[in-house]
Amino acid sequence: MLITTKKPFEEVKKMLEPYKAVGIVGCADCCATCQTGGSEQIKAMADMLKDKTIVFSLSCEAPCDQRIARRDLRRVEEDVNKSEALLMLTCGIGVQSFGKTLATKPLVPGLNTMFPGSAARIGEFREFCNTCGDCILGVTAGICPVTLCPKGLLNGPCEDMEEGKCHVWNFKRDCIWYDIYGKLKAQNKQDNISQVNASRDWSYKHHPRELVWRR
Repeated sequence: MLITTKKPFEEVKKMLEPYKAVGIVGCADCCATCQTGGSEQIKAMADMLKDKTIVFSLSCEAPCDQRIARRDLRRVEEDVNKSEALLMLTCGIGVQSFGKTLATKPLVPGLNTMFPGSAARIGEFREFCNTCGDCILGVTAGICPVTLCPKGLLNGPCEDMEEGKCHVWNFKRDCIWYDIYGKLKAQNKQDNISQVNASRDWSYKHHPRELVWRR
């Protein structure tokens, strides 16, 4: 899931200054889990925008899916036309997906997109993946050193690890390669630690990228 945080309300209010009639679009998936763009947050935002006319509110099932965005927009087409702008309580992908359909309608982002992550518990999210495009989790016992090692080391531990602790974190956190070895040992795969993982081709991270699946 994509982890989002709320933009400061004053920042949102400033972006909405030119518009009187506003529609609010939220996300019933990732942003609802993050409590940044679910139904409750949509209602709270509408209540805060006392100087605006809220024409409609929409909780989209998956704003990042252009097909679903188009489907849901058709349901409120008349209200969208009455709106001067839409406040998007979605990730940046959701904003841009809606923008593909609403080419002439200003879209105001209400959230900041932080990282792809995992929900540990309500209100606690952790970054596990760097979307590097060349996954080695099968070798590293399902733990990503590219993301979780402060140095992004593909082979470890480094010489600065001390008693299983990472020097970058002032020895207050475990070295991730120490954790990887411990998990590999529990799986009787500790020989994986001596495998040399080749340097990756970071050209995959060049932007913009386009990935098309053809059946």
